[in-house]
Order: sequence, then C-alpha cells, then structure tokens
Amino acid sequence: MGAKQTVITDYPDAHVIDNLERNLDLALLPRTKSSGKQRRPNPHFTEARQRVQVMGLGWGSVEEESRVLAASDGAMGYDLVLAADVLWVSSAHPLLIHSIRTLLKRDRRARCVLIAGFHTGRPAVRRFFLQLAQPAPPSDPSLEEGRKAGIVPDWQEEEFGGICERNVDGSQRVWSGAALPRKADYDERRLAKFEGEEGEEEEMGDISDRGSWLVVASLRWADLE
Repeated sequence: MGAKQTVITDYPDAHVIDNLERNLDLALLPRTKSSGKQRRPNPHFTEARQRVQVMGLGWGSVEEESRVLAASDGAMGYDLVLAADVLWVSSAHPLLIHSIRTLLKRDRRARCVLIAGFHTGRPAVRRFFLQLAQPAPPSDPSLEEGRKAGIVPDWQEEEFGGICERNVDGSQRVWSGAALPRKADYDERRLAKFEGEEGEEEEMGDISDRGSWLVVASLRWADLE
C-alpha cells in the first residue's frame, strides 16, 4: 500500500462496488476482538485506507474512464495499471484496450501489468496483445492524440522481454505462443506482418495445460523511449 493513490475498479454495479468497499474496510480498518473489546486503530492502516478508492468502471465508457482518470495524481493517469483476469470475453478486448490507453500515464516508466489465464485459448490471448500493439484510429475522438499509440511488452525487461508464462507451481517459462510485437517492431508494416503470422497450426492447447498456466505481461507505451 505504498502508492500515493490507489483506485480499485470493477463492474459498475452498486452491489459489487459496495462489497469491494466492505472488503477493504475489513482488511484495513480495526475490528472488534473476540473478547468484545474494540481493537486500537493502526494509524498506518487507517492512513492507507484513506488513500484507496473503489470506483465502478465499464470498459470503454468515456464518462466512467474520465472519473477514474480524474482520481489520479493531477488527472494525468496512473504509473501502474494492474489488469487481472480480464481476457475472458474476446469481443470486449477493444473496450478494455480503450480503458488501458485512457488510464495509463503517458510516461516511459508507466506500466500496465496484465495477468490472465488461457481459458479461451492461446490464439485469443495473442490477438489481444496484437490489438493492443496497434495504434488507435487517428479519427477516434475519444482519445487524446498521445493516447492513440500502441502498447507493447517491455522490451527492456531482461529475463523475458516483458512477457512470460507462470505455472500454478511457481515455475516460469518464456511466452510459448506465436511471436508478438516489441519496440523494434513498432511500425505499421511490421505490425501487419505479425497480424498475418497467426499460424493456422497454433492450437488452443491441452485443457489441463491451459488450466495451470497464466500469462504475465509488463506493458508500456511503444512510442516512448
């Protein structure tokens, strides 16, 4: 909880948001002891709770994205966007990408850390990363000019180049799907090449294997050195 400001988002349903608020209070605010006595407030936890907000966010909703963005420092976006278990519905990927572009600070050090399972198969996960690497259409009025750039795995991350796979047993391996764009590939011709390389032989993968592995990606703006 060392962040200056943290915003937790979920589907904009009153019951969902209220439940998240209660969970935060349980974790960070004092509770009554089994003896019936009130616990003394821990000032560190109390202060941390004051720095955490819960907000509803429908991906791609400009109005809701604007509210979440306004809660960031100077309304400039977030140094870290954590997206966990968000790739279930392929048709929603463009909306998720819009929200990531809107909320990630335009800074070379800003990162989106994305963690997802292979429930829908490796090809669907790869398609998401390919879409994220593509610049937004120049005619899109809902995004500022700088936020139309592509977002790609962190090419400067030494061990895995910004993307790896992690097993439930804690082991890790390199991304084992078809190739993905990196910084050096950030131009329209090369991106088109990646789009055409989605191998017909690339399969969904064995269900037991898909159930035990996650993709973990550290993503950054492709146009910022």
